[in-house]
Amino acid sequence: LDRAMGPKRRKKSSEKLRRGRRPSEGLAFVARDASGTVAGTVRLWDVVLGEGGKAALLLGPLAVDPALKNAGIGSALMRQAVTEAERLGHAAILLVGDAPYY
Repeated sequence: LDRAMGPKRRKKSSEKLRRGRRPSEGLAFVARDASGTVAGTVRLWDVVLGEGGKAALLLGPLAVDPALKNAGIGSALMRQAVTEAERLGHAAILLVGDAPYY
């Protein structure tokens, strides 16, 4: 994550929402290259919209090794995450970040 996003990523508001928590059950994915090295990752986190509000998922971080940028890894990870979230019955995914990146 630091190679892809830099160490300042820990100061982002979305990172603060995730700190000290685990991703939603079954919604953390890793892509590996042929040698088994991590090429990318994405996670989804359980959140509640407001006090007593509806359940949703928070997307991120999505990160791909900079050396493998534009190889379709991030897109594949996103498709997998959204498909699995839907299969598990989740109805909403929130994005806090740069929409074009995702």
